[in-house]
Amino acid sequence: MATVPTTPRTFTQQGVNGLTAKAYNKRLNEESVLGSVWDKLQGMVTVDALNKNLDSIPENIIFMKIETKLQGEIPNSIQLGMERPYNEAPRLGSAEAMLGQEENRRWKELTVYYNEIKKSFKFFGWGINANDQDFYGKVMKKVSPGAIKYFAELRDQRIHEALILTKEKALTKTPVSASQQFNPNIFIPNTDLGNMPSYDADATTVSGAGTYPFSDSMIGDYPEDIGDRLYAATNSGANPAYAYLNVESLLALDYHCAQTLKMPTINIGGTNCRILVLPSSQATRLCNPANTGSLGALWQEVANLNTEIQSLPGIMGKVRELLIVENQRFPTITLGGSDGSWTLQPGYMYPGNNDGRNSTTWSNTSGDLNYVFDVGYVLGPNAMVEWVANPLQYNLKETTEYGQIQGQGAYTNAGIQLCVYDEDTETDTSYYQNSSCLVLMTKPQLVTVT
Repeated sequence: MATVPTTPRTFTQQGVNGLTAKAYNKRLNEESVLGSVWDKLQGMVTVDALNKNLDSIPENIIFMKIETKLQGEIPNSIQLGMERPYNEAPRLGSAEAMLGQEENRRWKELTVYYNEIKKSFKFFGWGINANDQDFYGKVMKKVSPGAIKYFAELRDQRIHEALILTKEKALTKTPVSASQQFNPNIFIPNTDLGNMPSYDADATTVSGAGTYPFSDSMIGDYPEDIGDRLYAATNSGANPAYAYLNVESLLALDYHCAQTLKMPTINIGGTNCRILVLPSSQATRLCNPANTGSLGALWQEVANLNTEIQSLPGIMGKVRELLIVENQRFPTITLGGSDGSWTLQPGYMYPGNNDGRNSTTWSNTSGDLNYVFDVGYVLGPNAMVEWVANPLQYNLKETTEYGQIQGQGAYTNAGIQLCVYDEDTETDTSYYQNSSCLVLMTKPQLVTVT
């Protein structure tokens, strides 16, 4: 483990030696990054400081956010209880007595965690290399704005990871050491609604460790079933277009969320809806009138929606109860291995345009297989919870060589996870989660090559 900050790279070492010349423009442009869709539809949750339970939950949000120090006393976790409705059969007629047939109240619980999330940066404090950087108005030393932006982009990636794998990766690390599992609800086009992947409570395991920005490959009973359904939906990989998102599958998705998952709606400006967070690639294809199965007459234009809905970032339109929002930072999932030993590898957009997604064209060629799927989500009320035990701090200082080499650190203690309620002894059917659904679609071919 390093005891002092490592030496930052000079302009020469970074391959931009020309910047040391004094005749160049001092203005350094900033690289643009893809936007995030999570700016709205979140609400604060109050916490009872005495028993560490969530006290009240706001309505009409998809993102519960806990940001509190609990009067200076921060626990390791927070328990969120949920009461289930009564559901046993009634007693009918004069011969069926009520006595001895009382129904118990039913409960599920959710444990909310946080962990350390941190990042360090470096720059020159003084000397000839510092002078080169000072020529640009000390912009090279302005670490804080870049750190804030970095953590904003990182939060976006953490949200995607929690939506796919129930918990973000930080919560799998010491000392929390929680396990990940794919979202219990998954919709795949060209798949019968009664034949969607069947949830398995056994946690996934890592079959191949990823090297940043590429994620781990996951295996397990549930990934195996997901792989079977993805493979079947694309006609054993031979016809990827079968699993594109078209109007038929879009309407089936709306029905599936309402009737199978029984996902509640949220009310935005007087309109009841569920949020469909749609990858840009899929949105592009659906909006092309030349494509078979494009939206056509079913599409409700943004201009016809109320002003509150129009203010949502990335808003595209509405189909039945699905309010469609474009997601530029959408993840991918790559299906690897073979039947009986499928692997699933999520891919994410990380900070600074560090793209770990699979952007390669679908391939069913032997020896060059690439079964890649874009990931979308349908979200209802209180789909996710974020606990910020300690807000972002970005002014931690470290120096060496009498201040010539300087470091700046940033950290937050936080955690993001799906609201999956369960019991102490988990089974394949003991969970309760009807507020989110993954939508796995074949990566579309956007250009017809002739």
